[in-house]
Amino acid sequence: MELTRLPRQKVRRVVTGVDLSGASTVVSDGPCECQALEDQYVSVDLWSTGLPASVDGPIDIPEVADVDGVPGEIIWRRFTLGPGERIAFHSTETVDLMTVLSGRITLVMERGEVVLVPGDCVVQRGTVHGWVNAESEPCTLIGVMASTKSEL
Repeated sequence: MELTRLPRQKVRRVVTGVDLSGASTVVSDGPCECQALEDQYVSVDLWSTGLPASVDGPIDIPEVADVDGVPGEIIWRRFTLGPGERIAFHSTETVDLMTVLSGRITLVMERGEVVLVPGDCVVQRGTVHGWVNAESEPCTLIGVMASTKSEL
């Protein structure tokens, strides 16, 4: 199977806020540029914030996705694995709440694995795990990663 580089993803992000009179409004509406790109992996960070979450802080996020984030942060991320792509065993200092949007993917654990399809959800609690897309089509997931470390 010949692998082609996955393209940047076009993800529209709408952010709400309040205007000077205190009325709710859209404060940003446009493409989300924060993406990590590899041949068969594209990650788009849609939002990140510390906890408690701010409703009036800055709306920009970095231009390059950070895999783990920082202590006390949550990240909302969409990522795609191309056909045949693998993410090796690793663990993170996050609890990840993931939903499969399209395609099929295998979540590999030290003891067992599970195939996930669109609509399936995973709560990945900082355990050692890997991902394998053994299919001929890309697989896209979306999730929220919450740091297990507090800010100091």
